[in-house]
Amino acid sequence: DIVRKIKKIRKKLNISIETNGINSEETKQLSEEINKLINEYYNSTKQMEYPTNSKMKENYEVSYKALKKITKKMNKFPTVEGWNKYAKEENYLSKKSIEYISEMKWNYIRAKVLSELKMEI
Repeated sequence: DIVRKIKKIRKKLNISIETNGINSEETKQLSEEINKLINEYYNSTKQMEYPTNSKMKENYEVSYKALKKITKKMNKFPTVEGWNKYAKEENYLSKKSIEYISEMKWNYIRAKVLSELKMEI
C-alpha cells in the first residue's frame, strides 16, 4: 500500500533530518524516495485536476513557486506560521489552501519542495 510506504519513509526522513541533517546523503535519498511514492500515489488514484484555465490553479502555481523561492532564499522550508504570514503579506495562498488544492498534507509538500530544490542544485 503506497500510503503506508509514504508514512514509513516519512518517519525515516524525519529521523534522518534530525540525526544527519537536511543535506546528508541518506536524507536526500529518502526525500527522493518519498517524492517518487507521492507521485506514484497521485498518478495511481487519478486525483482531481483543476482545469488549466482555472484561477484557483493559477493562484496555487504562483504560491507554490513562491514557497519554493522562499525556501531556497532562507535555505530551509518555512514554518506554517512563517509561510502564512508571508503569504498574507504577499497575497499568496495560505498553507491550508495549498494543502486543499494539492490534496497533500504540509509535510508532503515540504518533502516535495525540498526534493525539487535538490534536483535544481
